[in-house]
Amino acid sequence: MFIASVILTSCNDYGTEKSFDGVQLWYTSSITEKEADAMGSYLIESEFADGSEKTVQLNKSGKTYEFKMVVKTGIEQDQEYTELGKLLATEISNYVFNGEPVDVHFCDENLKTLRVLPMSNQIDDDYGTEKSFDGVQLWHTSIITEKEADAMGNYLIESGFADGMEKTVQLNKSGNTYEFKMVVKTGIEQDQEYTELGKLLATEISNYVFNGEPVDVHFCDENLKTLRVLPMSTY
Repeated sequence: MFIASVILTSCNDYGTEKSFDGVQLWYTSSITEKEADAMGSYLIESEFADGSEKTVQLNKSGKTYEFKMVVKTGIEQDQEYTELGKLLATEISNYVFNGEPVDVHFCDENLKTLRVLPMSNQIDDDYGTEKSFDGVQLWHTSIITEKEADAMGNYLIESGFADGMEKTVQLNKSGNTYEFKMVVKTGIEQDQEYTELGKLLATEISNYVFNGEPVDVHFCDENLKTLRVLPMSTY
């Protein structure tokens, strides 16, 4: 189980507390009691609330709902669980908040955010702004600066990735992690040699473009939908 068993006291300003079959749900002043109850009902119906102790918090920042959950140390770096977190964000959006944007936050025991996970389909239909670098069609989303996009493009040229052949990639950022998405041939995402190369590419991009910040490489289909996420290599 990746969710930590932690119960928080009200000595800090987590908001108002409700309980749903073992889940300690805090909600801030930006959330109505009706919304908190709807969230609690979903947690029970989805069996997230199953009698075991869990701590979560519901907040809203601008137009985006934030579902914060205390997780075990290290889970925020696990790709399988981060993808599950994105799917959870999508489900909460669909079943609780009528399609409004939702981010899932993996948090420490004090509800401090470790990683932000947007809905899994949040940018599927909006590739962002387009740039071209020696045959590479580079899209970058609104959370990527033009300076970052240009640095990425320069790296693609210097590394030989951009070699005049047509390729499509996208640069995004989820929480503190940069995402380099690249369209690959069907089946490549299952090839062990290519997945290891993808992890090494993530490490190189981190080192040469983003000053050591975390980077994930995404192998994607022709619509830039993620087929497989490859974190930085550990060697």
